[in-house]
Amino acid sequence: MGSDLEVELDRALVDGPFHLALSLAVRRRGLGLSRLQCRLAERGIKISTATLSYWCTGRSQPERAESLHGVAVLEELLSLPAGSLVGLLRSPRLRSRGLGGRNMDLRLYPAAAQAVEDFEIPARSDLRPLSIDNHVTMGANGSVRQERIRVTLRSLADGVTRKIVAWYPEGPVSGPPRLVDLAGCRRGGVRWDPATGQFGAELLFGRPLAEGETTVIEYTVVAPPGMGPETRMAQAVLQLLPIYTLHITFVPGAVPARCVAFHQTTASAPEEELRELRPDDIPSVCIAVTDARPGMYGIRLDW
Repeated sequence: MGSDLEVELDRALVDGPFHLALSLAVRRRGLGLSRLQCRLAERGIKISTATLSYWCTGRSQPERAESLHGVAVLEELLSLPAGSLVGLLRSPRLRSRGLGGRNMDLRLYPAAAQAVEDFEIPARSDLRPLSIDNHVTMGANGSVRQERIRVTLRSLADGVTRKIVAWYPEGPVSGPPRLVDLAGCRRGGVRWDPATGQFGAELLFGRPLAEGETTVIEYTVVAPPGMGPETRMAQAVLQLLPIYTLHITFVPGAVPARCVAFHQTTASAPEEELRELRPDDIPSVCIAVTDARPGMYGIRLDW
């Protein structure tokens, strides 16, 4: 039942209407309207329980500036992506702000968008990531040797057959990376731009997924030889992600002077330092982000 609720909520956050998305989000969070009203009041936002009920049933919807601010806070209280509820309101001006689950959000991450632009991605995202685990192995000169990625996905529609992935280095590369050790999927089409080093690939599932069905895929990206040191490893998150982990293993004697976990609201936004990371004896560092909101999450490496 929980899976069905998640599927309904994911669809409502993309297609609306506002009252359905709000009511489903309240059900998933398990908060009564009175409790939600108290949480809002603690933030200095005065919205009555009756008003919240009207919003959930569609009898009325937020329009005033104070109400719209309240909706933005509700997104946080209900663990929803920033802008997802506000973007469902009727005003075209407001609707353009919503993140929802649409692939157009790739425009916030130009490198990823360019790497996959030839794959005819539909306007509506048909997959929701539930977890992403990335294990990066670095070389003696601070370059990336390989990345092992494990992704758990839920299908938001019937007949979903593929996942599109992107890889983009910081500097020039001698050739495309290699995709090896695939599990739960097989390689489809690939694209590589020699000028930028950006690489995109289709990962095809073993069979079409039904709506609400989950799958796990794993693959390794082996970097081309001759790459220089990487100064940051990061993941673009386009919709609320329950858990993201990034584990970087170094060669002994080739450990950065400083490793810092960071977050950005978009690829071009300034970095917000979350905390400094101390390498262990392996040596390696790791971050785990729960309920990751849209943005960039990663580790900066100061050599």
